[in-house]
Amino acid sequence: MRLQPSTWSAVLPFLIACGGAASHAAPADAGLIVIAPVDASHDVAPKDTGRDAPFDPAACVSADASTALPCGTLAFDVSPVASRARNHHVTLIADTLSGPMLYAIGGAESEAAIAFVDRIPINADGSLGAWVSEPPLPTGTGGLVGDLVSGVIVVAGGTTASGTTDAAYSAVVETDGSLGPWKPAGSVGEGRMHAGSFSIGSTMWILGGFDNQSVWSDIVSATVSPDGTVSTWGAAGQLPGPRSHFSLTLLGSYVYITGGLSASAYNDPPDLADAWRGQVESDGTVDQWTQLTTLPVAEATHASFFYGGYLHVCGGINNVPAQDDRCWRAPVLADHTLGTWEDVSPLPLARGHVHQMPILGDKVYSIAGAIDFNLDSTTQIDIGVFSTSPSKMSIAPRAPRPVVHPSPPRHGSMCHLASHAS
Repeated sequence: MRLQPSTWSAVLPFLIACGGAASHAAPADAGLIVIAPVDASHDVAPKDTGRDAPFDPAACVSADASTALPCGTLAFDVSPVASRARNHHVTLIADTLSGPMLYAIGGAESEAAIAFVDRIPINADGSLGAWVSEPPLPTGTGGLVGDLVSGVIVVAGGTTASGTTDAAYSAVVETDGSLGPWKPAGSVGEGRMHAGSFSIGSTMWILGGFDNQSVWSDIVSATVSPDGTVSTWGAAGQLPGPRSHFSLTLLGSYVYITGGLSASAYNDPPDLADAWRGQVESDGTVDQWTQLTTLPVAEATHASFFYGGYLHVCGGINNVPAQDDRCWRAPVLADHTLGTWEDVSPLPLARGHVHQMPILGDKVYSIAGAIDFNLDSTTQIDIGVFSTSPSKMSIAPRAPRPVVHPSPPRHGSMCHLASHAS
């Protein structure tokens, strides 16, 4: 079933690319999600590479982490704290003087783009506190990218009620975790939905994305000042080819991308199973792309993260097409290539469009996401624990999957967010 043109049509290939605008307020007890790729500044060397070394989450998340480290076994449970229903959102963690905070920014729900920005504190045991509403985005936006750079959250691109946007915005993270007002942060060159992003130091990079029939292969970057000022976005390299809907993880000076689409989501292209590694050069360009071990299953709108010497991939939408609950991991070898992918614990609930799974200590967070091709969302938050012993967190029992009735499968065009002009 193809996407139908409408005022929003060129706007929202969200299912593999789309977002929506919900009008409900965040529930008082809702939980939150965060996106944070492993930062190159995590350069803590493992204290001991032997398997008998003590469990050290700081070492396990380091770019130096080895599969020889005793980093624990991953298992997911459902948090008793719920999220606002959303998908196509940005999620990230910031460490503040008031403790670590998890942010969920923008997104979509039931084919409408939302502007809500929500924050939740992360307790010392990794469990979640209570929601706080932050200043909303200037306009409802889904399928955007975002990162924490120089103590500032910068978001860019995505789809609004007016179409795919090239606009970027920044908001300063205050010492208590609250956000300052959003202010314009320039143009990222093209309208970009379902792009990828990462940051190192004071620089943020944005990779690929798509706008209606165009799928981009370029990379742009800008520097960010602590006051929220963002420089002009400029050219910073090329992807191995046009790509959107992929996952991205930064490890040291290497960028790992997996899956996604190489053609417009409006044309029902197949999902990709390939994986690539690029290198961030001293001049700020990203190049030297090397193809790596392919994923066991072609995926798009999935998330990836690094922990304990392994690159992990979870969730997304596969070529069936169907929402996935599976997770895989592949060892990052000494030459920065990938070994063989293997299954690990699945998510408690299959979903797509959770684009980031941020790590804090030995916990990884998966917030909300789309559970069908109408872009209906779960409010569930899953917390993965890497542990060598039973979790000390207070986690609710694994919940049964809700019964959903998705629209007829769409081959590739998992993005149907295009019917609500405003």
